[in-house]
Amino acid sequence: DVEGWEGMLGSTHLVQRLDADIPRCRAPRFGIYLDMVGGQNQRLFAETTSFPLLTRNVWNVAAELGYGSAFVNEPTWSATDAHSRLREIDVPAITMSDYSYPHRATMQDTFDQLSAETLAKVGSTLKEWLERGAPF
Repeated sequence: DVEGWEGMLGSTHLVQRLDADIPRCRAPRFGIYLDMVGGQNQRLFAETTSFPLLTRNVWNVAAELGYGSAFVNEPTWSATDAHSRLREIDVPAITMSDYSYPHRATMQDTFDQLSAETLAKVGSTLKEWLERGAPF
């Protein structure tokens, strides 16, 4: 956070301008906020204020694909972030993030910290879930 700056400017703007700027998204069915999802040996724990049924369904797909050790459906952390703005307008939304990422908000958060394997797990999970019709 930067002193004197309001947080979540992008998600706040998105929610305020959905009707005007993104007509096809006037009534979103769900939202998934991805943040810090590419770290090496990453474990993505469920976030406590995310929409539980949506979290459970996405994490179940990950487990079915063999990624159960990377997607842990145990709510262990809480955040007010982009998904919160969607929840405020009654849109089921979740945050997928490794909040324990050791390089979070530091100068050590560089490209060499990324893992193609982890990014593939996240991408494959979301692709499969969407191809199944995004059930929740």
